[in-house]
Amino acid sequence: MNFILNPTNSEGGIYLGNINAANNLILLQKNNIRAVITIASKIKQLYNEEVIPYHQLIILSDDEKIYHNIWKKFIISLIVHEN
Repeated sequence: MNFILNPTNSEGGIYLGNINAANNLILLQKNNIRAVITIASKIKQLYNEEVIPYHQLIILSDDEKIYHNIWKKFIISLIVHEN
């Protein structure tokens, strides 16, 4: 996984990874990950509810501008949430 906001005693962590990390069920279970958001252009549902109870699949094209805008909004929402 590429980026980790470590869990605290009261809140879970945020892990950001690529499709290889999303497909690594051992890694997900080791880190007690129960929710995954997948943003991809051509992918099927990765998990059943027994493995990952909360999975949101967002289909987007492989346009780099779209990913950059999503990343920027994600970072801004983290900053707002932290403050």
